[in-house]
Amino acid sequence: MTQTRWLAVLAIVGGVVILLLAVFAHPLGLSALPTFGWKKLLASLLGGVAIVAGLLLLRAPVVDEEEFDEEGEEVAPPPAHGIGDEAR
Repeated sequence: MTQTRWLAVLAIVGGVVILLLAVFAHPLGLSALPTFGWKKLLASLLGGVAIVAGLLLLRAPVVDEEEFDEEGEEVAPPPAHGIGDEAR
């Protein structure tokens, strides 16, 4: 698994944990008030943003390291030789 995939999974798992802790803070004894105040709302939004960011990272295409040279510039793929390709 590539580094980007690990980061995506970490963002998704972290976002889910933050979201669940915010939503169930009072039953878990983490909050004195049973109301859903601005801190719980902010934590829920941050958890949701982390989940969405992780899902977007997970959907991003994997970049093959062989497509770039040492300087980070893109290397053109070799020309395809198939039927109808003739040297002129």
